[in-house]
Amino acid sequence: MRGADGGGRVLREWIVSDGIVETERRQGWPRRSRVTTPVETERKVVTVVFADIAASTELSGRLDPERFREVMSAFFDASSELIESLRGRVEKYIGDAVMAVFGLPHTHEDDAVRAVRAGLAIRDRTARLGEELGVGPLPVRVGIASGPVAALTEPGPTDQFFVSGATVNLAARLQQAADRGEVLVSETTRQLARDAVG
Repeated sequence: MRGADGGGRVLREWIVSDGIVETERRQGWPRRSRVTTPVETERKVVTVVFADIAASTELSGRLDPERFREVMSAFFDASSELIESLRGRVEKYIGDAVMAVFGLPHTHEDDAVRAVRAGLAIRDRTARLGEELGVGPLPVRVGIASGPVAALTEPGPTDQFFVSGATVNLAARLQQAADRGEVLVSETTRQLARDAVG
């Protein structure tokens, strides 16, 4: 993105490998010495899903670190498989949570419907996963929100679109507010998905 500040100097945003966005206040190289690429963003209407294992803190306390890592890897693998099978895109893993986006790189009429189906499938699959792994129930909390976001026009170096905006924050808050085993959706998502998902 390019623009000019009050003094007429050229401003350019750059994204570095770890996702930090920097502003360059003069033409030339960014202040950091890392390899960078210009950021081009666009506004998209998407549906964002956050899902996490509700009992991960207590689970990590009763399992050794290697076993806990196995359980989390199995959760991430199962979640990713379900999300991708419904044409969603895993955006990132954050601690014990997975964040996914439906509607990137292309928007579809049924993005919200597929996102809700993915949330329900993750909840059900993870409940069975705990038993299969012999660690007992693995209840998840899922939050889903639909709306406008800012996203890169092409995936960055880590294959992420670096989605941001109020819709992402709302999905995260819904996930945090959900009870164990619950899928909470925003009003917009409910309106978009109500005819297809009971």
